[in-house]
Amino acid sequence: MDSGHFTNEERITELAKIIVGIPQVQDGEQRMNSSIRKPGYKKTLAALILTEKYSSIQRFIECRVDDSKLPLNSKTTTKERLELCLRGSDFPLSCFQGWNSSDSLRFYKTQWLFVAPFFRQNPKGPVHYVLPKQAPLPFKAINKEIEANTYKNLMKGIEIRQDHTNIPSYLSQSGRLQFALQKTDLWSTKVDFYREVAVLRRVSAYRTDHLIRLLFTLELQDSQQQGTQPSESELFFVFPLPSGNLEGLWNNDLATERVKGNAETANFALWVATQCRGITEAVGMIHNAQPGELDDNPEQSRAQEFQDEWSGIHANIVPRTIFWFQNSHRATHPMGLIQLGGFGQTTFYHQPSRVRVTLKKGHTRTYSPPEIELGQIISRTYDIWSLGCVFLEFISWIILGIPKKVPFSGLDGFEMEEFSNARKKHSKSLFEMSQDTFYRLVPGEERTTADINPAVIERVQALHSHKDCTQFLHDFLDLVLYEMLVVEDRPLASDISSSEGQHASVQNIPPTAKDKGKTSETVVAQKRLTSLEVVSRLDELIKRGLNDPKNLFFTEGRPKKNWFQKYTKVLQLSAVTVEQPLELLQQNSRSPWIGG
Repeated sequence: MDSGHFTNEERITELAKIIVGIPQVQDGEQRMNSSIRKPGYKKTLAALILTEKYSSIQRFIECRVDDSKLPLNSKTTTKERLELCLRGSDFPLSCFQGWNSSDSLRFYKTQWLFVAPFFRQNPKGPVHYVLPKQAPLPFKAINKEIEANTYKNLMKGIEIRQDHTNIPSYLSQSGRLQFALQKTDLWSTKVDFYREVAVLRRVSAYRTDHLIRLLFTLELQDSQQQGTQPSESELFFVFPLPSGNLEGLWNNDLATERVKGNAETANFALWVATQCRGITEAVGMIHNAQPGELDDNPEQSRAQEFQDEWSGIHANIVPRTIFWFQNSHRATHPMGLIQLGGFGQTTFYHQPSRVRVTLKKGHTRTYSPPEIELGQIISRTYDIWSLGCVFLEFISWIILGIPKKVPFSGLDGFEMEEFSNARKKHSKSLFEMSQDTFYRLVPGEERTTADINPAVIERVQALHSHKDCTQFLHDFLDLVLYEMLVVEDRPLASDISSSEGQHASVQNIPPTAKDKGKTSETVVAQKRLTSLEVVSRLDELIKRGLNDPKNLFFTEGRPKKNWFQKYTKVLQLSAVTVEQPLELLQQNSRSPWIGG
């Protein structure tokens, strides 16, 4: 034990006041107001006591190395000697003069016991915390993991002590606040992280309940490397803790009881439509984004293309990037809210109709439109196709109930895996690999085109024919098939320089009377609705359901024969190179023609 000790009683009293942060007596009056207390040296003294160097406190006071300076950084000199420095400095502190490396290392490790961070809510946006990996975090893991799009990309449930944060969340039974901690993908770079943070900061400002909120970000660095070479960092996002993703909702027994066989079914169908409307409106906010602001960060300077760009494509709308918050305080329905997340693929750009998205690893092709595989220029309606895929599975769940865990024959339950396998039978990639996309590629002599996967049409036909399909759901299915899952003719990215003007005119000129009798190849192909148009269609659907309860309660399966004929025509009309007259196209389209 260090043999140093104090002998002067007044000096001890004076040091005690400095250590606890009480200012010295000035003008004969001792100011005790806590608002003017100084940081003090309580944590510093505690670390010195455990290091058995407590007499050094006087030197720390002389060097003004108080509690606010902790934690100290460390570096190893050319003589293999460990020295401690202030954060952001490479100069060794003189208060450690005369210490050997083992004592310095002991103090360096001990200090972390007293510097657990406090996570604050910032009204200006999410805060980025940079901490050494040795820093103790006031987190406690809870037994909850939520898949967030890809394998190993998990949201992990944590609890944070209430005295270490002022960010509101949901209280657990233990009285701690629950959050979701998500580590960046294994293949993501630091620039990718800051790009996604820029997106999340932007969407956090949107006035909607259907986009997940980024609360703060966390970067854990190897502190011993600071000041000598770039440190290896672990990067994390922190969100409110969802009840699960959309697949988790579909597998939830209690949720499914609300769907099937009780008086809540109609109300529940309205809830689903309302949530789908909210998600679509949120996507529309991304599609028509306003210029965002970036923090002054060296890494973010490499992502400055976000600074002045205002149009966005989410590009990764799948059930695992849509999250269910059953106990949200913002919810007006017992089932809560669903919110869109998963912004790792999101791209912002200047010209909405002329962009090619470079997708990162971990991207899910299942819910992507055909233009990605065909190498075509994409637009914001990329997300409309993905929403249509998700909505179709949502409607399947409403009508068919909980997903079955074992294979079955017939539509007596909602089996996602079987639906996926059915799509694989009809869809192969350009490399002849089976895939479960909602479209299929159609090889041609001059070029490969695409149309709707027959398994999708068979699923829609079976849902229409189901005894529990109400008029409300019939109309919802029509919206998905006729106006969202539409194969669009788009220019190839490689040909954009030579054919941009031609294709732009083909896509944006609505049909007129003089166009009747011409083929769609020479006039215009079908187009997906925009996000704003889908919101408008869903508003009409919800309004009809509220004004006329018959749309919600009375069910009548449609005859298979009639629907088979209609969907046969849809299959023909869905191909990019349609050989039928435009008049027939308009005649067979149940929904109004949507021009450019």
